[in-house]
Amino acid sequence: KQGKLQEALAAYKSAVEYREKEGSLHIRQANETWLNMGILYTQLKEHAKAAECFKKCLENSNSRDPEYARYKKLLTDAEKAATN
Repeated sequence: KQGKLQEALAAYKSAVEYREKEGSLHIRQANETWLNMGILYTQLKEHAKAAECFKKCLENSNSRDPEYARYKKLLTDAEKAATN
């Protein structure tokens, strides 16, 4: 299972790098990718890296975004887990 998670993570990283290089990464796509990467890092117990991903989601959104509260909770949970 961990191998599959690592494969998925590598695919997401490649997608972000490619889209950033091409200048074609839209905010909604970016947040979806960062969110999924954060969830994968959480499953891999890499909570500090998960928190970094959730921070990216928050940086790309504002309090009017319907997903904002979710990103904030995920970030808080990841930060707590990283300190334990």
